[in-house]
Amino acid sequence: MSRFGTKELLNYWAGTDQFLDYNFVPGVQTETMGRKEFYADFFCSSVYIWSEYLVNKLTKPSHYYHLGASPFCYADALIPRQKREGTCIFLPKWDVATGLDYDKIPPDIFRMIQNTTNEPLYAMAPSEQKDGWYEFFTVHNLPNIKIISIFDDSGIEEWQFGLAVAMGMFKTFYFPLFSSATLYAYYSGAHVRYYDVGDIYIKLDKTSSVDTYAELEDIHRKFSDLWIDNVDDRNIVGSMVKLFLCPHKRQTPDELLGSLYMLNFHANRMTEKYGRHFDDWFYGNST
Repeated sequence: MSRFGTKELLNYWAGTDQFLDYNFVPGVQTETMGRKEFYADFFCSSVYIWSEYLVNKLTKPSHYYHLGASPFCYADALIPRQKREGTCIFLPKWDVATGLDYDKIPPDIFRMIQNTTNEPLYAMAPSEQKDGWYEFFTVHNLPNIKIISIFDDSGIEEWQFGLAVAMGMFKTFYFPLFSSATLYAYYSGAHVRYYDVGDIYIKLDKTSSVDTYAELEDIHRKFSDLWIDNVDDRNIVGSMVKLFLCPHKRQTPDELLGSLYMLNFHANRMTEKYGRHFDDWFYGNST
């Protein structure tokens, strides 16, 4: 129904299994941060957003979008508290137009992290990128780092629950980049650290509708620098969590159901009045 189980999670909280018609614009979209939200403005009828940062970027009338809490906030609320053990390193990932130059990745960074803890050490990678990282750790004699993924399938309905479980499992997380996952770790109550792998991305000769991790927008660099300079500052980090995840917008099941119904209503009204591109329906319901 929706990529990364986002609609399924909201439906579960709202207590409905109806096939409602709306789309999403995430809170920290690394590849497109700083640009106009192309899909939201031109392809999508109504959208659920979870970042106050996005409100000023959208050109649609307010009734075509709903500013709510990040779906992760609902998933976190549904997952029982766990005993935190070990350290998890979020590994650099790539997108459709970006590759990684493994020869530029400094293995000593991972050795340093390994030497700072006596607890089990894990590395989180997208399932389709695990083989490359397994080879990297093997070549550089780092066998004590176990590579894991949230799920093998990013389209699985339980993705948000798996993410919330992972965020509640570990005492400490290391991130190489400011992203939604960075803020999820803070929100879930883990210790968060930064590690620098340098310039490791390769821009591939592929056509893409978004720019890549190799060319981040200036506004993303500013947010990233703000985070890196204030990793342990509760006030600044808390403000960033509020800005991008909007936990204060969390609704009761009945309230959320009403909000989703209104998004569906305005999507249907636009279909009837103006007609819609197939792409709009597809991205909202079939991805």
